[in-house]
Amino acid sequence: MIKEMITALSLAAGSMYAAEYFVSPGGNDSNTGLSQEQPFQTLQKAQSVFKAGDTLSIMPGVYHEGLEFRDFSGGEQP
Repeated sequence: MIKEMITALSLAAGSMYAAEYFVSPGGNDSNTGLSQEQPFQTLQKAQSVFKAGDTLSIMPGVYHEGLEFRDFSGGEQP
């Protein structure tokens, strides 16, 4: 029972620090990226601030950039 409570508290604490970021071709990389009204312009900027547990909302539009994906899990690769 205690183990389950500790696990639940750990999961809740981790989600308290998760952020939701927004990206739009009409945005600006100087924005906070934390709302639809203040989106980043590039996926690269969003990736530079993204942490495990965060959410990225990609607004409609055309993005002319390359993106290299990183492993945010912290675990070993299969």
